[in-house]
Amino acid sequence: MDFASTSERCLIHSQMSGHQERRSGNKCRGQEEVISSVKELLTLSFGVADLFPSVKFLGFVTGMKPKVKRAHRKLVKILGEIIGDHDSKIKSAKRNVADQSCERDLVDDIFAAGSETAVVTLEWAMAELLRNQRVMNKAQAKRIKRKEIFGYEVPGKTKVIVNVWAIGRDPDIWSNADCFQPERFIGSSSDFKGTNFEFLPFGAGRRMCPGISFASANIELALAPMLYHLRWKLDNGTKPDELDLIESFGGTSRMGNDLYAIATPFVPSIL
Repeated sequence: MDFASTSERCLIHSQMSGHQERRSGNKCRGQEEVISSVKELLTLSFGVADLFPSVKFLGFVTGMKPKVKRAHRKLVKILGEIIGDHDSKIKSAKRNVADQSCERDLVDDIFAAGSETAVVTLEWAMAELLRNQRVMNKAQAKRIKRKEIFGYEVPGKTKVIVNVWAIGRDPDIWSNADCFQPERFIGSSSDFKGTNFEFLPFGAGRRMCPGISFASANIELALAPMLYHLRWKLDNGTKPDELDLIESFGGTSRMGNDLYAIATPFVPSIL
């Protein structure tokens, strides 16, 4: 983040769409539309039918299902346009070999790192499976799985929802379970990487969140300079104990109300 060196006060919005920071480089095409579509999808991504599959029809009655489809189509259209722009840029560069202004962008990295490697791995996997029919048959025989957990039989395709919120607030495990005490992890053997089941922000096991490394680095890179270079206070004279921490209902646990704070730049070394 590029913070101003003057003493002017900056209004920082907690959501991406409200950032007033200076940016370098070009904005992604349809940036605001992508952000709003993702927010809408996250808001609509969880409903009663996820808990009770027998009432899936409620998704149509409440209008949630059509809203999800509309938001999804909108997002796919925007992403298609972004890829189309990228394709046009590549074709233009090929026509004009002397033009060296064509720089790599995010689409290049996504396809290079996420597509080519996956395709190569899938090709080798299929080649080995086709050569070894015994392994192929064994793998396909497990398409219908049944598992017994703590005496309960869980049929295949059962949706199991783990209450991570309750686990992270279990008073039998955590002292002052409802208090924000990040220092409790200093010198603790518990971490967030899925090996300690009392704290599972990214889940655990083979299907834990694949974005754990990206998220950990991304949050640190943003939060550290925000705390190091700025002093913070709540907007409109709100007292800390008056801050509304109500949560919204959706795919992620966003704050129910947007967070607004006043940031004043300072140089720690001078202090």
